[in-house]
Amino acid sequence: SIIEPTEEDLPYDVKGNKIVIEDEDFGTWYVDAYDHPERYQNKEISFLAQTFRPEGMAKNMFVPGRLIMTCCANDVRFYGYPCQSESNLSFNKGDWVKVNAVFDASFIDETGEARPMLKLLKIKAAKKPEVEVVMLT
Repeated sequence: SIIEPTEEDLPYDVKGNKIVIEDEDFGTWYVDAYDHPERYQNKEISFLAQTFRPEGMAKNMFVPGRLIMTCCANDVRFYGYPCQSESNLSFNKGDWVKVNAVFDASFIDETGEARPMLKLLKIKAAKKPEVEVVMLT
């Protein structure tokens, strides 16, 4: 059986109102935030990401995310949560950015399910990291 991680097992501190996610911890944060959204609700999250806007998504929204490898090179996929801004955003797909956003797990999607959503506070251009793909640990 899988042992669920506790707050103490996480590689970052979730007790404060601001959580800084280091590059190597993005995969851990993504999964934990999905499994335990209450840990992150209404907290500011800061992380490095690539920009992506699926076709049809509003101009004031995008998905900041990372390529994550869970097992092997064949399973590398882009993961991220939708992020909403108060104004329209302009960027090129794949631009590297530093994102500061508030985590909100009360967003109801088109299926009626509650899903995590980020509310953008700040976005700025960033340098590409040495290692672009993060491992899920």
